[in-house]
Amino acid sequence: MVNKFDKEIVSLLHKASNSAYDPASFEKVVYNFWESNDYFEPTGSGEPFTIIMPPPNLTGELHLGHALTVAIEDSLIRWNRMMGKKTLWLPGVDHAAIAVNAIVEKKLNADGIDRKALGREKFLKKIWEFVGDSRERIAAQHRRLGASADWKREKFTMDEGPALAVRKTFVDLYNDGLIYRGERIVNWDTSSQTVVSDLEVEYLEEEGNFWYVRYSLVDNPNQYITIATTRPETIPADTAIAVHPDDQRYKELIGKRVLVPIVNREVEIIADEVIDQNLGTGALKVTPGHDQLDFEIGERHSLEVLSMINLDGTLNDIAGDYAGIDRLEARQLIVGELENLGIIEKTELIEHSLSISQRTGSVIEPLVSKQWFVNIKPLALNAIKVVENKQIQFVPERFEKTYIHWMKNIRDWTISRQIWWGHRIPVWYCDQCSKEIVAFNDPDSCPDCESSHIFQDEDTLDTWFSSGLWPHSTLGWPNQEDDDLNKFYPTQVMETGYDIIFFWVARMIMLSIYNMDGIPPFKYVYLHGLVRAKDGSKMSKSKNNVVDPIKLVEEFGTDALRFSLLAGSTPGNDQRITEEKIIAGRNFANKLWNAKRFVLSSTSDTDIHSLSQLNIESDVLQLEDKWILSKLNILVDDTHRLMSKFEISEALVLIRDFFWDDFADWYIEIAKIRNQDNQHNSLVTNNVLVYTFSTVIQLLHPFMPFITEVIWHDLIEQKNVKNCDPLIISSYPDTSSMIISDINAEKDFESIKDLIINIRNIRSENKVEASKWQETTIISDSSLDLINSMDLIISKMGRCEPLITLNSKGELSLDECATASLPVGLIAIPLKELINPGEEIIKIKLEIEKTNNGIERLNDLLSNTEFINKAPKNVVASNQKKMDDLSEQLNNLHNALQRFTNKK
Repeated sequence: MVNKFDKEIVSLLHKASNSAYDPASFEKVVYNFWESNDYFEPTGSGEPFTIIMPPPNLTGELHLGHALTVAIEDSLIRWNRMMGKKTLWLPGVDHAAIAVNAIVEKKLNADGIDRKALGREKFLKKIWEFVGDSRERIAAQHRRLGASADWKREKFTMDEGPALAVRKTFVDLYNDGLIYRGERIVNWDTSSQTVVSDLEVEYLEEEGNFWYVRYSLVDNPNQYITIATTRPETIPADTAIAVHPDDQRYKELIGKRVLVPIVNREVEIIADEVIDQNLGTGALKVTPGHDQLDFEIGERHSLEVLSMINLDGTLNDIAGDYAGIDRLEARQLIVGELENLGIIEKTELIEHSLSISQRTGSVIEPLVSKQWFVNIKPLALNAIKVVENKQIQFVPERFEKTYIHWMKNIRDWTISRQIWWGHRIPVWYCDQCSKEIVAFNDPDSCPDCESSHIFQDEDTLDTWFSSGLWPHSTLGWPNQEDDDLNKFYPTQVMETGYDIIFFWVARMIMLSIYNMDGIPPFKYVYLHGLVRAKDGSKMSKSKNNVVDPIKLVEEFGTDALRFSLLAGSTPGNDQRITEEKIIAGRNFANKLWNAKRFVLSSTSDTDIHSLSQLNIESDVLQLEDKWILSKLNILVDDTHRLMSKFEISEALVLIRDFFWDDFADWYIEIAKIRNQDNQHNSLVTNNVLVYTFSTVIQLLHPFMPFITEVIWHDLIEQKNVKNCDPLIISSYPDTSSMIISDINAEKDFESIKDLIINIRNIRSENKVEASKWQETTIISDSSLDLINSMDLIISKMGRCEPLITLNSKGELSLDECATASLPVGLIAIPLKELINPGEEIIKIKLEIEKTNNGIERLNDLLSNTEFINKAPKNVVASNQKKMDDLSEQLNNLHNALQRFTNKK
């Protein structure tokens, strides 16, 4: 590997390695090395593993949700790359039609330029200028976050390839009768002057009014029916009153006619089973032009559809004297007139949902409009099947029910948008014969009358239409011969936030199945949660609590940020990000850095032939060597198991705990002692030290790529390791080349650990100075040889001088000792002036009672034949071991009590 780094990079890394941990000194250097050597390309020889990056919107800066996406996907990509798979992570950017259109238009308005006066062509030129700047910035941010994506394959939803995919999909759906143009109620954003989909509408609970308004009967002006409404401003567009056919209050009124207030139009009282008898008065004013439910009632009863609200939110001539006034302002004016007429029966305060545009924050106006729609139910049926039959699996699984429920209740998708930026709808209209022309290639003339007077539809497609093709359009479709399409489709994982299952995931599944001959686009849908602010609230610019991940990278380093995001992330669950979590990530990285410096300095005289293999015979290993290697073997096995189940956080936490709790706190401290002791072979310790540490570094690489690559480089260079690849393309550790797990060594060393921990606890509880050496006695029968073999370690780590070991027959009075009884033996530390013998006796008796209770419970369990026959063998064995340990501990407790009471 040393030869694969050029001299300049080696010099920079050498300088960084010899100083305190400073990620800014090497992260960009390392990333440039990876990218310049094409390590992100799918060059492995194994089976393909593909993730198509969810394309961030082309609207500016990445946020912490993007950083989490990068951390999760890059961890999966790097792990699979190290597993030898042909790994492709394809990056890209979404054109974010409405948002970008609004940003550029706002900038033009600030300069006093009107979009319509500028014209479509010049406006789009301005947008493409914005696109170039934004794409570069987003790619640079992804690089800072360590994304090992294949940038040579980067795609943009407006690139030529994806644009062709959009064209073909639209034409095919149209020809199959799955795209149509019709008048329907749509969600109209009066600010951006375009339709938005149901999924782009947010609902805010707010306090509002229910106005109870009387409509007088035509044949008897003294008789009336009262309706309750939250939208009195739409009364002039009412075309019926609807009641439930079974509502006894109104049975005699069905078929009669009433006068609509203000405009005095006659409308009929109709019956429809959709009416909720318990809502308001049970009588509904029907306004088909401005409400989805009313529109559906109107279709069933052939009602006239009146639209009284203009596209900018003002009222039109149907509103009479209120024409030209914004509908929200007109509300109070109309209420005032109704009050003057004396027909408002009462006003009631209620909590109700207000529809808000996710894009602009404007109140959504339901309007009847001629738009393009996808007949979605036939597509949804196939998309439901592939989830029900497990061709696609959700992680976590609970989201499958959410997905299927939504898909079974899906409504036709409005795909046309009244903006200029985006994929223009491939439909042309003939001025001569009114022919509607849908074509893959731009037509020159009408195919029916051959007139050249044709014009293209002004609207563009919903952004999610092109995004829904992402898994195959990025790989070359509709070119069926494209190598990438044949190699990497279907992909393996789609990783994204649970909040866009229906925006994006469902549409990718539906459109991919349609275009790719029924083959689903991916095997797994991994859904991460939201990254929330410290107080648990959703991050938003309006709350001024959005955190810039790049600023965190600059302050703490990429690895620290990735660690904090990954360690706190479980599939489908939100997490709160705090500075304390990121500092914890940096502290862990700093601990790794300091461990590297110790390992290299303490093994400076030892050359290592391989970082991936331990070339030492097992019979020369000490107990602690066997223990750490056995634990390492289990860790490697567990990491593979967890990663294959997408339990990324659990895998990372396991590696951290092993490194910090087992390797750093115990093995490194023992290595220091062993290397100072001439009686032991330091070469063995040094080899185990380097091998264990390098394996941990390999295991951590997918999660914390920068620091691990630099440490790996340092180990190779300073240990003179030959023919070793950079860490990014090295093999991930596996148990096939490791020493077999040694359960006995684990048990014995854990017993020694317990002794040392309890010695330290006794000292701490009795306020013995940390630096003071203290006489310590350990009494044991079954484990005396084990204790004697580890006496140097116990003595040094427990500050025991002298350390005395006895069997149960040895002479020792405990009346001046602090004690602790363990399965391995009895600890006694003489602390005459610091302890109370009576309190020690009480403590021992309580421990005897507690231990007896434990033995009794385990004895009942192990005497239960049903448990013995049905429980897994390892569970039975584990409980038997607990019984044996408690029995040993009980013997030691009785021994201690006898010595305290001088009855021995």
